[in-house]
Amino acid sequence: YNQSKWNIAFYCILLRCICDGIEYSIIIPSLKNYLDTAFTWEDPENPPTIKWNSYVLASYQLGSIFSLVVFGYLRDKHYTGKSLMLFCCACSITGNLIYFLAPIPQLLCLGRFICGLTVLGLHLAEIGKHSHLDTTGKTMHITWVFVSLNMCQILGPVTFLAMDLLKIDFELWEGKQANQYNFGAVVTAVLYTISFVLTLVFYQPEYFIREDFARKRGCKLSEVMDEDNDDSMSHHDHHDHSESESVQNQKIANSYTEINQIANNPVQIAH
Repeated sequence: YNQSKWNIAFYCILLRCICDGIEYSIIIPSLKNYLDTAFTWEDPENPPTIKWNSYVLASYQLGSIFSLVVFGYLRDKHYTGKSLMLFCCACSITGNLIYFLAPIPQLLCLGRFICGLTVLGLHLAEIGKHSHLDTTGKTMHITWVFVSLNMCQILGPVTFLAMDLLKIDFELWEGKQANQYNFGAVVTAVLYTISFVLTLVFYQPEYFIREDFARKRGCKLSEVMDEDNDDSMSHHDHHDHSESESVQNQKIANSYTEINQIANNPVQIAH
């Protein structure tokens, strides 16, 4: 068991959570101003920004619900945690770029739905599946995941301050402006790209050896796990058989002891 390999893998998980926390603290506060300034509404005096604000936020949650159901099944049946984490990073990169470039509010919803295709539960499952961590160790790792999510939300205001100082305000094309209300999506896309590369290169916890072994054999991971379970059951049955033999031997020894005691005690024979 290589502790350093797992530590690097866990740092990749934390980096992904840090990106999620920063994205949340950038996108949510700036969304209404983005809707106010980036789009032309039929009624400028009464723009439906509150309605579209709710649509965009709901789109992210719909993506999360979908991914919770689908990715959990895929992780258990077909894919490795690493491949799904890479897919989630790719979704976050794509979704944030769509959000940044969206010429119509409907594409904001699409971008946030794609960003929602990520699973915090997947990260927790990766920790839970690690057989070398005891209960206390798993609890501490999960605690650090949530600490990183919450602590990194304070970096959102820092990002806005930096964009203010850099005077982020330029025209992408006619009618589409890049400013502090949408450029944060580019910042988060860059962070997710870094997370994608580091996960691709370094995310190799010790328990993925079985998955690599399955790929080299050209079979599914489930087949390797079934073989492990069969070996475990065979060992368990052998242990039970050995234990039953020892119990029988002990009963025989006890019977011989009782016979010897009776043979040496005439009074007990008479009774």
